[in-house]
Amino acid sequence: MRIISYRRLREYSENEKALAIVEELMHRSDRSPEENELYELLITLIEKFEQDYYQPSSTINPQSMLLFLLEQRSLSIQDLMRFLGSDAIVEDLMNGVQSAYSVFDIHLGQDGNGK
Repeated sequence: MRIISYRRLREYSENEKALAIVEELMHRSDRSPEENELYELLITLIEKFEQDYYQPSSTINPQSMLLFLLEQRSLSIQDLMRFLGSDAIVEDLMNGVQSAYSVFDIHLGQDGNGK
């Protein structure tokens, strides 16, 4: 009997790799018993990752949400600094000194459309 070593998926890229393997295994009609075990294990790990990663908990803070949104759009803190035009504003935002609402209201205008 072969023992499969596994660990929790911690990053989006790891989840994507696991999804690709599951996709491949899903379409195989002649999976071995080991491949069936791997398939079931990966599904469990993916479900756990997605539950933790995509379903905000009550402990989520605005800074974590902002970082999550930047990551989802393949953007960085530096991109946000360029958008807002100020390193200090982004630092205050990430340190919780200023709220995202106040920063974006000032930057975009009171109605949120830049008017």
